[in-house]
Amino acid sequence: LKLDFQKNGTFMVLDGNQQFENLHLLTIEDDLGDEYNFEPSSNSKPMKIENWNIEIVEENTYRKKVLLKAVIENLDISTEVTYYSNTSRIDFKTKINNNLKNKRIRLHFPTNIATNYITADTPFGIIERARQPVDWKNSAFNQPLYNFIDHKNEKCGLSFFGGGLASYELYKDGNGFAVDL
Repeated sequence: LKLDFQKNGTFMVLDGNQQFENLHLLTIEDDLGDEYNFEPSSNSKPMKIENWNIEIVEENTYRKKVLLKAVIENLDISTEVTYYSNTSRIDFKTKINNNLKNKRIRLHFPTNIATNYITADTPFGIIERARQPVDWKNSAFNQPLYNFIDHKNEKCGLSFFGGGLASYELYKDGNGFAVDL
């Protein structure tokens, strides 16, 4: 893998001939819902976390660790990104000190894969969930994230494995997904 980090906290991944850009974009948006359901504010737009401190904390023959840190308002966030020379896996360890009220924090993975479904695990199996119709009127199309989601087409794919309470959403156009943190 080759990773190229940007000041806005995103990075480009090159894996053989496949390239993904602007991965790891974090956004914050108003949430009028309860602890179970997201309900957007009608006059609010997601705010991108644009200014990150990026530091290489370890680099050797086997792996590279990069620390991303951002502080805005009442939110302190750090992500340790580790990638290895012998695998196509990237590990993230994110810590958030969040003193914001009624906000949703999301991690975005745009892919340009353009699929009509995403594969995810459930408590009792694996399911393919279709993307929402373009004219969908529901305020959110989040699904629970148990252990993994797999976004792929016949040529390539990008999988996300996570732990803890979270949900995900396949983009309306099928060109990526977001994970709620």
